[in-house]
Amino acid sequence: MRSSRARPTAEPGEGGDLQLWLTVRDRQCRLSPEWALQTLDEAAGFLRDRGMLTLSPDSWLPSLFQACHEEPYSPHARGFGGWPRTKFVWAGQLGARPDVTVTKLHRGKLLYVAAALRPTLGALCCKSADEAARGALGSDAARAMDLLSEGPLLLEQIHAGGLTDKRLRRARAVLERTGAVFTEEVRLEGRDGRHRHTARLTRADQLLAAEGPSVDWEEGLMELLVAAVRSAVVAPVRDASRWFSLPIGNEVIGRAVRSGRVVEPETGWIAFPQRS
Repeated sequence: MRSSRARPTAEPGEGGDLQLWLTVRDRQCRLSPEWALQTLDEAAGFLRDRGMLTLSPDSWLPSLFQACHEEPYSPHARGFGGWPRTKFVWAGQLGARPDVTVTKLHRGKLLYVAAALRPTLGALCCKSADEAARGALGSDAARAMDLLSEGPLLLEQIHAGGLTDKRLRRARAVLERTGAVFTEEVRLEGRDGRHRHTARLTRADQLLAAEGPSVDWEEGLMELLVAAVRSAVVAPVRDASRWFSLPIGNEVIGRAVRSGRVVEPETGWIAFPQRS
């Protein structure tokens, strides 16, 4: 049986055997069926261990659904039909846990973030919220931020404030991608026993305002990158440069390498420094 503590050793700034890093990644990111998640509590532990998870596999970041290793609901379908047959409900159940933050910083796709990263997340997203309120993301986004300044609102309440459905959809997409706004799915019960689904929007500077000391913007970007590389264990630079909607590209990656926060096992690859 393989040990879950197996690690390649590489000091910051030094290289190493790429295959060693890939072997560790296989275990830590649960890429093989033998490491498949069996329960929701295991999934929550997986998130705490890695720090962040995507929903479906679309990059080198670890994925919740990939780690399930369960056959899809509909083998040849796309979208929801490709989700795990029984564990698809974990998408909402994991995000509903109080120590989990669900963002769309992964270029508009769901990204689950563990509690340990909330201070960094808060610093970056609160700055995004401030810039959005000042008009950096357009007038409709600024209007939405103004309406949300008194507290969270349902979509219908924002529509009543003057933003049409079409305008709000556009504004919401860019606000979520930059972390300025967070969305919670809501089920409303009707008097006739029926229900309907909507969403509640909250400004980042309300949701994450008290998450520890402030972090400099540039330092926050590097902190997020380093946390993501730790989550993935190892990844191609080209892939890592496209993980986030925030400006975390080759310049930030270069600074992280020079600082020793991440290492280069081979040219074109970055990895999180492991300690034996």
